[in-house]
Amino acid sequence: MRQTMKNLWQAITENRSAVNGELKPPARAYSGSNGYIVYLTYGSQDDRSTITFGVHSDYAKAIQLAFEARPQHTPILSLKLDVVTRIRERSVPTTFQQQDERISFKPGRDGIILDDRPDMLFIPEEVQAYQILKRGRVNESGLRHALSYRPQTAAMESSIKTPANVRVIRTTSYYIDSSGYYSLSNGQRKGFPLSEEKLEYAVKLASSNYFKHAVDANGRITYAYHPHTDSEADGYNILRHAGTAYSMLELYEWNRDQDILDAAARALEYLTSFSHEHTINGIAVNVIVEEDLIKLGGNGLAIVACAKYTQVTGDRKYVPFMQSLATWMEELQRDAPRFSIHKQEYSTGKVWDFESRYYPGEAILAMVRLYETDGDSRWLDYAEKETRYLIEVRDREADKATIPHDHWLLYGIYNLYQYRPLAIYRSHAFFIADAITESQFTDPDEVSREMLGYFHMDNPRPRSTPAACRSEGLGAASRLADQVKDRDRARRYRRSIHQAISFQLQMQLYPESVLYFPNKSLSLGAFRGNLRNWELRNDYTQHNISSILSYLRFVKAMSTTEKSSLQLIQTSFDAEKYPVYLRRSNRRVFLACIRRGADWTRLDGGRFELKKGRYTYTIEDGKVLDALNSPLAVRCIKRKEVTTGLLRSRELPAPENALFMKGISNELGTGLKSFYRSL
Repeated sequence: MRQTMKNLWQAITENRSAVNGELKPPARAYSGSNGYIVYLTYGSQDDRSTITFGVHSDYAKAIQLAFEARPQHTPILSLKLDVVTRIRERSVPTTFQQQDERISFKPGRDGIILDDRPDMLFIPEEVQAYQILKRGRVNESGLRHALSYRPQTAAMESSIKTPANVRVIRTTSYYIDSSGYYSLSNGQRKGFPLSEEKLEYAVKLASSNYFKHAVDANGRITYAYHPHTDSEADGYNILRHAGTAYSMLELYEWNRDQDILDAAARALEYLTSFSHEHTINGIAVNVIVEEDLIKLGGNGLAIVACAKYTQVTGDRKYVPFMQSLATWMEELQRDAPRFSIHKQEYSTGKVWDFESRYYPGEAILAMVRLYETDGDSRWLDYAEKETRYLIEVRDREADKATIPHDHWLLYGIYNLYQYRPLAIYRSHAFFIADAITESQFTDPDEVSREMLGYFHMDNPRPRSTPAACRSEGLGAASRLADQVKDRDRARRYRRSIHQAISFQLQMQLYPESVLYFPNKSLSLGAFRGNLRNWELRNDYTQHNISSILSYLRFVKAMSTTEKSSLQLIQTSFDAEKYPVYLRRSNRRVFLACIRRGADWTRLDGGRFELKKGRYTYTIEDGKVLDALNSPLAVRCIKRKEVTTGLLRSRELPAPENALFMKGISNELGTGLKSFYRSL
């Protein structure tokens, strides 16, 4: 499919009237009574992307029909191809007015077709972007909206007949733009392994798009944005605002982008507008107030953000403000061994019976960062007092199953340890970090591929932000381990971060993810909450980008050996010299085979053969080396055991030769897993 997409892209960039060269259908393409059904999406700078379709018994002609209907007067920045692979046999009776039965439907994976009409087929991303299905029922307004972005059917919008039935469909998708080609899964690129380049790209994508558009002229950061409808949810959270401003300042520290600093500066001005005068124990102070509530975490994160601004700019205008906020926190410890208030009503002074898991860590970090700004050691005393309370009282009976996975506390302890290096702090940080790493999903037999790198939690739905917070905390713990020369522990934490960020990046919005959104700039580079929910809340991107920046700093300082062990080194690949249809995730394996002495030969029918001694491996278009990349296969190879059908060998001369056993392919899923479980 790579060559097909290259031919299509070449026809667009050269403004041809037809597509030349190879146009072969994917192996799973559906060809029913109507023939092949293909859809082309043309990426544009603004507004939702235009879609055309083609239907024909000849696949190449179906492509040509879709291509000929493309927009002529709009610059095309990217191209996506969807080929229908399945139409569910069972249909559900429906009308726009009534549908008694809900459609069994997987968002992001399933599209629909009405009355078996290819012109009334909607690919999975359309169904989500235009809300064509609501609660399992066809939504007429969403359907009409989608048709308005199709040149071939826009005229039908006002005269659509009421449908009689609906079926669920599946497609296989491919994407290309000036940067390259990608095979897609659930609308996201696949076969794109974590590398230093990918980490930098993730940061650049968020910096150049989301963060530059999320902060308005007054400094308010878009809170919870729904990209499908270009709308923002009601409500706000000033703590998440402060955290997002802090993340933007970390980003500025990394790339020195003046636009990011300007946006962060506006955000801090907006933050200070929530400051109110207050009196505690007869002392005049400032506090952050939102909806008549003072929160320990609000004051804490405001200090953290302002201290970061002071550090990266040298501008000390916020120092008195930070000191006033910290004085309120100081007074909370006057007659208590800890910060005694977590939430208080501003107007009445009523103290809420509420304790946050994370406010203490935020407060500890705030105190240390303020000490680093003004040099007053009493702030360290308050940070130390709270830290001891958490270790010796709150968490005294905790074990690894019950200890909170508190990233803010790990930040706080690491920073406090730089000035008060007590063993008790170090031990507690490692206790929390070990609990985090031991709760991570790393076994492909235990969870699905999309959940690898996530963590055991009460909420079974995998979410990007809890994983990112744990990555942040492990970053602080890894730095502490490096500092005390506990190299094995530091490397273990970094491996866990690597796996977590691989999981997290599934939730970042790439160019192909935003094709069907009306406001691409505000969506591109942002992180959604999970794989089934498209809400973009500011703290989702905050924590994910902070964790990636933290890991990038490690990567830049890593030895070549450690980078190699984490597969962070991206081997250059000449797409003209080697088989062009290899997915990016398999290029490393292919080149490793070549380096180990394997010869390769191009065969007829789009196949090629790897051979070394008596071991051969033939790869067909679409059957690539995915299985050999999996941890499962690696474990079997290390045991010098492999299965190909009924063949079992325990006498391989070298573990890597298992790579060339005939028959190892994408189909290993069942055979190798069954064999492995029997070991």
